[in-house]
This record gives sequence, structure tokens and C-alpha cells, in this order.
Amino acid sequence: MAENIITLLFLLGMSTFCWIMVLRPSARRKFNEPGYHFWRLNKEGREGWDAMQLAGYLVGAMVFSIITVVFLFVGIYRSVAG
Repeated sequence: MAENIITLLFLLGMSTFCWIMVLRPSARRKFNEPGYHFWRLNKEGREGWDAMQLAGYLVGAMVFSIITVVFLFVGIYRSVAG
């Protein structure tokens, strides 16, 4: 039972983090700023990097959300069925 709660919290946390990064440009800027200075990207490089990160966060958000919903439905089914 405890491992299921830990797994559920992990999935919810990852899903929430990804959705925050997708929906809040200020959060993406905050996380990207050190990378801009480290890699010394020009404006074109920054736009490309931002686009790739947004796409990655969106895919991650969808995948973790779907897995979370499936995990919840399986847990509910197992608790009701047996």
C-alpha cells in the first residue's frame, strides 16, 4: 500500500511540474536563465531551445497525466474488486 502512495505522489509531482512549465512562461524563463549564460546562446539559439523545451514539457505533461489517471483507475478497480 505504501509503495502505491509513493508512486502516486511521484506521478502527481512530475505531472504538476510539467504542466506548470508548459502553462507558465515565467517559470520556464526562471529555469532557462542559467542555461542561457552557460551555453552563451544568441537570440535564435534561445528561441530554438525554448521551443524544444516547451515541446518536451508538453509531452511529459501528457504522458505523466495519462499514467496518473490509469494508475488511479487501476487502484480504484483493485480496491472495489477485491
